[in-house]
Amino acid sequence: MTTIIFDWDDTISPSTYLSNKTDLDNVTKYELQLLEDIVVSLLLIAIRHGTVYIVTNASTEWVISSGSKYLPRVINLIQESIPIISARDRYEKSLPPIQWKPTTFRDIIKQTSPKSIISIGDSQDERLAMIRLKGQTQTKIIKLIDKPTINQIRYELRVIIKNFCWLHNQISDLDFSLVPSPPEIKYST
Repeated sequence: MTTIIFDWDDTISPSTYLSNKTDLDNVTKYELQLLEDIVVSLLLIAIRHGTVYIVTNASTEWVISSGSKYLPRVINLIQESIPIISARDRYEKSLPPIQWKPTTFRDIIKQTSPKSIISIGDSQDERLAMIRLKGQTQTKIIKLIDKPTINQIRYELRVIIKNFCWLHNQISDLDFSLVPSPPEIKYST
């Protein structure tokens, strides 16, 4: 059995990019619709291959509210099929922030006893949490870029979709970092 953990902010949701926007123009709305298609596809693939979680240092309420606003089809799928775990909500009162995700990942491992665990996220928090699990289970780390645009997230998630079966079937520990996509070309008329 495989456990698959996704981060939320800047992994599924382009939170940093959207935080700089006061109003969404039609292009951004269209890019979010394209992102939704890719995220839904990836989550459905992950669900077919294991037990899936969203683990975030944000609050559960943030995931639901930002998802409802920007990625409603994604949040509907998550609410139907994928637990959202806020490491902050669990451990804010008892642990420093650097320990929230490692402790939450350890809790999930104890609960699910997976043969392998795949972590997909933009932060070093996920990577460090996974490194602490080496030896307890097979670890597969996909580190995404920091502060991505919507199109960069789409690029990253398409790469993961294309390679998911290979990633899932590997019998050794893996530790990958995706690099930014080539610069976007802007055309003017």
